[in-house]
Amino acid sequence: MISTDAHSQTATHLSNLPEILRPGYTGQIDQPESVDAECTDPQVHQNDQFSDGVEMEYTDVGPTEDQSDSGVSGSDGNEGTMRDVINIFKPVCSNKGKVSEVEGGEEGDVEDEEEGDGPDYSGWFPFGGLLVSNHKSGEAGTFRSAGVRSADEGFDFTPAAQPLISVLMAGYLHHILSRAQYLKVCTLMGLSGTKLRKWTAIWRIRKSLRAILNMEPIQRESVFNNQCFSLSVKRIIALDLANPYVNKHLDFYPVDSGGKNIYKLSQSYEWREALPQEYRAQMVAVNKKHYYIYEPCQLQSGDPPVPIFFYKHLDKMYAKCVKPQHEGSPHQPGFKLKIPPNLQYNSSRLRSIDCEQFELNYFEICLWGDKPISSVCKKLWVGEKGNYSAIDLPNEWRKKSDRRIIRHVPIALYCDDTSGNQSKKWNKHISYYFTLAGLPPRVSNQQYNCHFLSTSNTAGPLELANQIVDELNDITKDGFFAYDCELQEEVLVSTVVLCFLGDSPMHAEVTNTPLPGAALNPCRICHLGVEKRSDKSGEDYIYQFLGMDSLGNRDVVDYRKWSETVERSHKLWETALKYSKDAYIEESKSLGVQDVLNKAFKKSELAKIMALDKHQNHKLFNPFLRLLGFDGCQDTPVEVLHVILLGVIKYIAIDFLSNTIKPRHMNDLLGAWQSFITDALDLPKINAAYLYKHHKSMVGKDFKIVLQCAPFVFFQFMDEQQKELWCALCRMAPYVFQTHITDMQVYLKEMEILVDNLLLQLMKCNARWVNKPKFHMLIHLVHSIAQFGPASLFATEKFESFNSILRNASVHSNRQHPGKDLAVSFSNFQCLRAILSGALLWNHVKQCYFRASKELRRIFKMEDIQQSMGYVHSSIYGSGDVLPGISLAKLPKSDRVTVPREVSDKYPNHHFTQECCLKITDKESVRKGYFAYVLRPGNRPAVIGQIHSIWRASSRTSIVGPKSHIICLQVNEFERSTVSDYYQMRILKRTNKNHVCSPEQKCTEDLRKFRSMQYLEVNLHKPLEWE
Repeated sequence: MISTDAHSQTATHLSNLPEILRPGYTGQIDQPESVDAECTDPQVHQNDQFSDGVEMEYTDVGPTEDQSDSGVSGSDGNEGTMRDVINIFKPVCSNKGKVSEVEGGEEGDVEDEEEGDGPDYSGWFPFGGLLVSNHKSGEAGTFRSAGVRSADEGFDFTPAAQPLISVLMAGYLHHILSRAQYLKVCTLMGLSGTKLRKWTAIWRIRKSLRAILNMEPIQRESVFNNQCFSLSVKRIIALDLANPYVNKHLDFYPVDSGGKNIYKLSQSYEWREALPQEYRAQMVAVNKKHYYIYEPCQLQSGDPPVPIFFYKHLDKMYAKCVKPQHEGSPHQPGFKLKIPPNLQYNSSRLRSIDCEQFELNYFEICLWGDKPISSVCKKLWVGEKGNYSAIDLPNEWRKKSDRRIIRHVPIALYCDDTSGNQSKKWNKHISYYFTLAGLPPRVSNQQYNCHFLSTSNTAGPLELANQIVDELNDITKDGFFAYDCELQEEVLVSTVVLCFLGDSPMHAEVTNTPLPGAALNPCRICHLGVEKRSDKSGEDYIYQFLGMDSLGNRDVVDYRKWSETVERSHKLWETALKYSKDAYIEESKSLGVQDVLNKAFKKSELAKIMALDKHQNHKLFNPFLRLLGFDGCQDTPVEVLHVILLGVIKYIAIDFLSNTIKPRHMNDLLGAWQSFITDALDLPKINAAYLYKHHKSMVGKDFKIVLQCAPFVFFQFMDEQQKELWCALCRMAPYVFQTHITDMQVYLKEMEILVDNLLLQLMKCNARWVNKPKFHMLIHLVHSIAQFGPASLFATEKFESFNSILRNASVHSNRQHPGKDLAVSFSNFQCLRAILSGALLWNHVKQCYFRASKELRRIFKMEDIQQSMGYVHSSIYGSGDVLPGISLAKLPKSDRVTVPREVSDKYPNHHFTQECCLKITDKESVRKGYFAYVLRPGNRPAVIGQIHSIWRASSRTSIVGPKSHIICLQVNEFERSTVSDYYQMRILKRTNKNHVCSPEQKCTEDLRKFRSMQYLEVNLHKPLEWE
C-alpha cells in the first residue's frame, strides 16, 4: 500500500508525486455524485473566490434513500465496518504549524505536530479528500475515491482517513477518552499499522468544524463579572431543521385532537390556545400562497374571513376564522374592517375552515372596480362599542419572512444544578438544556435530541440566563433564516418558550418567588400565604392549602398573575433604593416576591448599582421577567419527579417506615418484601434489606417500587386510617404517570376526585402535612396536565439523565475554565451530529452550502454509532422484528407440559413446540404465569386470564419456513368478583374455562393488544438469608 501522507505538505512534494496521485487529477478517480446548484436549488450557490483553485463538490441535495433513517443498517452486508468514508471535496494541501490554543483536554504542554499531522483547513471540510486503497485488486498503488466501491468490497483505510477516525475515537457524550487513554489507543492502533492523529490535531479539526458551522460558544460577562458561555439557540435549531433524522418528526403547528388521545406537547392547550397573538403560528402555505393570521383572505366560496388561529386536525391544516364587519364604503376615506376583541380559540364567533378552501390572500383580494383591498385597508380594527385598537396590515411577519415559509418551533427550557464530578458531590454546575416541543416523546426523550446550552460553576442561574433570554427574545421578535430539509428551501424560524422545567427551588428562583420550604408564601402559582408562621396552624390556611373553602368549592383559588409579579419585583427594588434592608425584607414577605439577582448585590457596589440603574436597568432584575411569551405563573408546570416521587410519596413512605415499623416487625416486613414477584413489572428482584436500611436516602425509581408493592407488603402493619391513606395514594399514582390520555375531560374529573381524596386522608391522619408545600402542589398538578398534557411530557427525568453526560465532560475537561470548556465540548458534538446526519449545511467561512456524501451518511446508519450519540432507532420505528414473536429464552424444565387438548384440537395436523417467552412489543413480553388482558373480536367481552403455556404450531404438510408456524397461547380465564375489604381491590377468581389465542387467526385481535398484568405471590414465611 502506498501512502501519500508524507508527500502532501509542499508544492515540491506534490510535484514529485505520480500524476494519478496529485490533488485535482480526475482521469482515473471517480468523483462523488454532484448536482448543478444553479438548476436544482437556488439557495445553493458556489463561491467564486476559492483559494488555490480548489473547487467545492456539491453532493445531491434532493431526497435519497440515504437521507432517510428508515433503516439502521441499510441493505448491504458491509455496513458494520468503518471502510465507507466520505469524499466531499478534492484533497486539500495541509500546512505544518503549531497549536496556538488548546481549547480542551487535559492539562499539559502542546507538542509539535509530526509532518502531516496539523493541517490548516482554512474553512474547508476537514474530512474531505479521503482515499482508499484496493488491496484485493492486485493493483498496488492504485487509489480510487472513497465514494466508489469495488466489486469485491476490498477497501481499507489509508492515512487520509485519519481525521475522521481520530475524531470518532476521541469520543463524545458518554464516550469521551482522556488524553492518556487516547494516547494509549494511538499506540495500540499503531502496532496494527493504523496511524491516528495527535491529540492537538483533533482539537484543530474540531475548531475548524466549529468555524465552518459558526458554533463557537458565545461569551458574555455577567452583572457580577462572571464569564458566561453558551451555545447559540439559533444555530442549534437551524441544525435540527436541516437534520433529516429530526425534521421529519417535528410539528410546526398545534394539533387539535378534540381532547382525545393526548400524548405529545403539540396537542397541548398551551400551544393551541394560550399563546398571545404575536407568539403563535403566524402563517400557513396553501398552493404556494402564504396566508397570515389577522389578515383578510378570500375563500373559494367568495367569503372574506380573517384567520385568528392555525392548527392541524387529522393531518390537515385548519384555521379558526372570524367574519369581519366593515364600516363605511371602500371609496370613502373612513373605510374600516372590524373584528371583535379577545377572541378565544373556542369562541362561538370563530368557525373552523379547511385551509385548502383559501383562494386569495390579502394582496390579491379586490373590491368593487378591481380596487385591491390592500390599497384602502391598511389597518384591522379590533374592539367593540367604540373602544378599538388598530393592527397594521399586512402582518409584520410577511415582511420579515421575505416570501419564505415560517416555521414555528417552540422549545421546552430546563435548568438544574449538577455535580461536576463522578461522585456527584461538590463542584456544583448550573446548566441549561432544551428540547424542541414539536417532537413526539419517543423522539424528544432521546439524548440525541436534548440540547446543551450553558453551564457554569461560578455564575448563578439568572446570570447564565441573561444571554439566553436576549437571544430567545431576538428570535421571538424577528426570527432567523435556516434551511429546512423537508421543504428543501430556506425558511424563517420563530420560537417561544412553551414551558420552563426544573425542580421547586429552580422554579422559585426563575419566577421571583421565595423558596417554598419554610416560606410564608410557598407557592409560585397562587397566593397561598400567611403573615406569620404561627398562622399556618389555623383553619383558614388549611382551607387555602387545600384550595377550597369550608363548603368544598374549588373556585376560590387566588392565582398569581405574571404581570403583577413583574410589577411587584420593580416595586421591591424601589423599596431597596429608598429604604433600609429590613424594609426590603418586610416588603418581600408582604408581596410574596423575591428577586435573587438584585438581592445578591452588595452595599460596597453602590456606585456600580446606581450606574446600572440609570443606563442598563434591565440587568438589575431577573431576566425571565422580560422573556417574551413567557408567563412564569402558568408556564412552570408541576413536575412529577421532585413533587410526586421525591415529595408526596417520599414523605408518606419515610413516615411509615420510620414511625410505624418497629423492630419486632422487621422480619415480617423483609420477608414479605423479598417474596414480592416482580417479573411482570420488568423490575429486578427486590433487595428488601437494602431498601429498608437506606429508606431515607432512596431515589425516584426506588419509590416507584415501594408504591407498586405497598398494598401487598405494608398493609399488614397499618391501621385503618393508614390503609385509607395508602389506598388513596395508590389510586392516584397510576393517573399521574400516564403517558397517554384517552379522554382529557374524563381524566381531569377523575384526577380531581383522586387528589381531593388523598388530601382528605392526609388531613385525617395529621394536619401538620400542611407544612409540606409539595402536597399543596397536587391541586396545581391537575391544572398543569390540563394545560400541557400528560405529566410525562413535562417530567425532568430525561434532563436528569443528561446530567451524567455533563459530569463526564467535566471530568475530561481541562478544569481551567469549565464553563467555556464544556460549551466547546458540546459544540463539537453538535457539529459532528449535524455532519453525520447528512444535513445540508452552510459553510460560514466559504459562504456556501455543503453536504456530507453518502459514504459519510452511511457511517451514522451503523447502530453502534447511532447509540453512542444517543439516537435509538428502535424506540422510534420499532426493532424491525416481526411482533408478536418468539423470544430466544430457554424453557425451564419445570415449566414443560404436554400439549393441551384445546390447542391440539384447534390445530390438527400440526407439530407443537412449547416456548418460554412471547415478545409482544419491543419492551413487553409475557411468560407462563403472567396475567394478560385479551381483546376479542366483535362485541365479545375481553378476557382477563393467566397464561398457562405458549406454543408454536408448525404444519406437518408444508416445508418449515419463517412464516409456516402459528403462535398460540393457552389462557386460563378469570372472572371479576367483589372488591376486597382488606386490599380495596377487585378480586379475580379462577374459572375452569381455557382459551386458545393466536395472533395469526382472523378471529382473534392483534396480540399486540395484550397488556402484562401484575402477578403476585406473597410468601410471608420465606426464610431470610443473612450474610
